[in-house]
Amino acid sequence: MKNIIRLLFIVYILSACTEVIEVDLNDGQKRLVVEASMNWEKGSLGNNQVVKLSYSTPYYDQGSIEMVPGAEVKVIKLNDNTEFLFTEGEAGYYMTEEFVPELGTSYKLEIVHNGEVYEATETMQSVSNIEKIEEKKENIFGSEQTTITVYVDDDEGVDNFFHCEFYPLDGDMEQTVRNDAFSDGKQVLIEYEYEEAVAGDQLEINLYGISITYYNFMGILIEQSEGGGGPFATVPVPLKGNCKNINNPEEEVLGYFRLSQFIHEVYTVKE
Repeated sequence: MKNIIRLLFIVYILSACTEVIEVDLNDGQKRLVVEASMNWEKGSLGNNQVVKLSYSTPYYDQGSIEMVPGAEVKVIKLNDNTEFLFTEGEAGYYMTEEFVPELGTSYKLEIVHNGEVYEATETMQSVSNIEKIEEKKENIFGSEQTTITVYVDDDEGVDNFFHCEFYPLDGDMEQTVRNDAFSDGKQVLIEYEYEEAVAGDQLEINLYGISITYYNFMGILIEQSEGGGGPFATVPVPLKGNCKNINNPEEEVLGYFRLSQFIHEVYTVKE
């Protein structure tokens, strides 16, 4: 009898603490998506840049992406007001060959479309050097697994944030973000599990220096994209970036304007 009473009490407590949250993943509303990553490979001019504009699709809609043609796009270098005009090529893709990247300098993205003005401001981030890349093979449950470790130098007393992309020869790109909170002045280690790797396979690696705001943005985005189906899985919801409608601040604008110096490496598996 005591066990029955205890069980009823637990059920009552759980039901009292449960709040029903309705999430509309398919509201049908189109949102502007801004993909504006000014990526500057270390040692290059960084003058060729692209901005992609599209509309979001409902969560369960797997149809083609609707691009946004006919917009006016420019980036302004705020320390001297130099303007870089982007010319539309293929619908929704806006390009320039005149961009001038400068570390530590702030830039403003300005988009004009259908009478609306969209803006975002960000600062060009530097990237730390990759000191070395190592591989390690382990036998896990009878299967051989290759772990690639990227060792990134870190300046002491400076808050550094990193975005790393891994492109295997066969397979999907994987990405992660890291910070130096527990390795200030030492090395930041970034690991990648290279499944079914054999000697001679190549792995392309892009390491970006990023701002703390983009670090937080990408952390949530990666968490959503990797969410499983468990009881505490992340529910995919529109993730707002740093672009805003100046005329209508309440409009939800997706995507991000980012400026990053990056390092590109190609690692060849040895064993």
